[in-house]
Amino acid sequence: MPFMRVLSVVVVILSALPALADDVCAELWFTRNLIFDRAGYCFGSNLGQALFDNSDCTTRSPDLNASDADKVARLRANETMLQCATDTSETRLDLEGVVDLRRLQDLPVRAGTQIGCVGWRGGRVPLLAGNSDDAPEIGQIVRGDAIGFLHESEDEWDFLTVFWGPGDGQFGWTREDTRKPENCAQITG
Repeated sequence: MPFMRVLSVVVVILSALPALADDVCAELWFTRNLIFDRAGYCFGSNLGQALFDNSDCTTRSPDLNASDADKVARLRANETMLQCATDTSETRLDLEGVVDLRRLQDLPVRAGTQIGCVGWRGGRVPLLAGNSDDAPEIGQIVRGDAIGFLHESEDEWDFLTVFWGPGDGQFGWTREDTRKPENCAQITG
């Protein structure tokens, strides 16, 4: 890969990372509350009602399965660690990709770290809506892509974000070994 192309991709990744950092608290809040929405929770806050509408809610005290309860605990721990304070009196959440998060079968937990792979050298890697081989494909990694490891891994599954420019990209689950240094022209973060 020519030096100028690598440099331009690095600039794109690095310019996107501050915007992503601003979205971490919003993504943690949204993901946690999407789990509750899927469990039938009836939201009382302006933000919860605006984003999840309560049209299909059934309870103010949903029973979460063990996996969802663990995920909610990890999301809350990350919100506490980052000192997040989402204003739930608002009716809008500034977060790109909300629609895509809703498409996921298995929701990821945003990590406090950001690592990037600039210049994917491996082959095509399908990105799935869930951490199951049966989940539908919703994206892909192809040679030359810049990818981010922004979420916690779950078992042998990684949740990856693919960047083409600031704010653009696909994301999804894979259990392919994408963390090998030889698969990247350059590692950032």
